[in-house]
Amino acid sequence: MHSRTRAHHYHTLPLTHNPATTQIPPSPQRQGVLGRTLGRVRARVLVMPSRTDRYFPSEDSEEEVRVLREGRLRVVETIWGLVAGGGGGAREDTEVMVR
Repeated sequence: MHSRTRAHHYHTLPLTHNPATTQIPPSPQRQGVLGRTLGRVRARVLVMPSRTDRYFPSEDSEEEVRVLREGRLRVVETIWGLVAGGGGGAREDTEVMVR
């Protein structure tokens, strides 16, 4: 059986692949919460939005990376939008994300 800490890390891994469950919704009561929350992240983060994603624009990712301690941005140039790199677009897009 995994230790509590190890199990915790395994449980957080899927969250990194599901933006819908990790969004902090904007509201007047949460003004600045996203920036403060991202500023507390200690992990190295590579943010790879698609340039053509209309749900999560790459400009939003630029703002998020600015407040991350160890954040890097690499925008994926593709026509596939939200599905880029997720198996639903071109194989080339997935290869870019794997590299």
